[in-house]
Amino acid sequence: MVERRMIVYTLAFFLIFLIISIGNSHAQVLVRLVDTPNVIDVSRQNTLEVRGNISGADPQRIIIGATWFGKKTEQSPPLQKDERGNFKHTFSLGGERCGLVRFFALVQVSNVTIGSEPEDTFVDCELPRIRVDKPGDGQFIKPHAPVPIELKVEDDMLSSIRNLPSEIHSGRKYTLKVEVDGSPVQTQDIPVLALGQAPVRKFNIPGLQPGQHAIRFSITDPSGKSDEKTIFVKADGTAPSIRILSPGNNDQITFGSGSVPSLNISAEATDESGIDRVEFYVNGQGVGVANTPSSGNRYTKTVGISEEGQKTITVKAFDKMGNSSQSSVTIFVNFEGKPKTIGPVPSPSKTVPGPQKTLPR
Repeated sequence: MVERRMIVYTLAFFLIFLIISIGNSHAQVLVRLVDTPNVIDVSRQNTLEVRGNISGADPQRIIIGATWFGKKTEQSPPLQKDERGNFKHTFSLGGERCGLVRFFALVQVSNVTIGSEPEDTFVDCELPRIRVDKPGDGQFIKPHAPVPIELKVEDDMLSSIRNLPSEIHSGRKYTLKVEVDGSPVQTQDIPVLALGQAPVRKFNIPGLQPGQHAIRFSITDPSGKSDEKTIFVKADGTAPSIRILSPGNNDQITFGSGSVPSLNISAEATDESGIDRVEFYVNGQGVGVANTPSSGNRYTKTVGISEEGQKTITVKAFDKMGNSSQSSVTIFVNFEGKPKTIGPVPSPSKTVPGPQKTLPR
């Protein structure tokens, strides 16, 4: 609705200007605004002197008007020209007088109103704002891996991009800078039009060493105003803690005649970034995976035993960042008499690796 109203204002103004110019072309009357800036930073300048010039006639009345996009139109009181045909009026800026404004001059000559061509200016009243969505503040990240960044830039000029004339946004840029622990890692100069059309920016910065890091983002608008945001991340290069609770190392486990030879393996796993999964192995063969603890930090799996003899039980824990550690115990299994048939080994909750090549103690 606001955009339609601005278009109607502009078309009506140009229609009047065309009719009047055709009807008075013989008089060679020229009205124009001069040296109107394209962008004004209201934090540095809260008034604007709009100047114009008329030649070819001695006007009966001169005014300068301002149409604030989507807000209001205001006019100067009647103005006087000097001996060179110059006239001017000072407009206040700020408050409701922000954003895109169109200035125009109207002069009355022999009871006919003649208009100047309009001049557009953007009055920049707001600070840009930067919002970082990824990574989150306090988030754990993988060390040495590229760090995905997702952020959004908001600004009054960007929200007006659909209505900005090219002479205002052309050649103007926003500057986005990224620093890690005080050292610059990336700088982007983004044209106003490109950022207005795609205010969400996605990119990667180089991987970080293990440890905590401060990532600082700053955005500077074409007027020089800026905003910044600092988040802290931790590149987790520490392996999780894992220990087997049962069976114990060197345990002698005997299955009586008629019993079901199954073994309950229990392990405790902890990590500050969180445990992703715990894998269980018997003699290097994967026998199961636990994705959630049975209680507290305890992960359990029951496996079938089909043969007597020495067995190596290994439990391997993975954290959310891909770090892993493992623990192993040796047990000795004996059968007294003939145990019951245990049938197939229970299916694991997800695919596990095949036999391990190395299982460090």
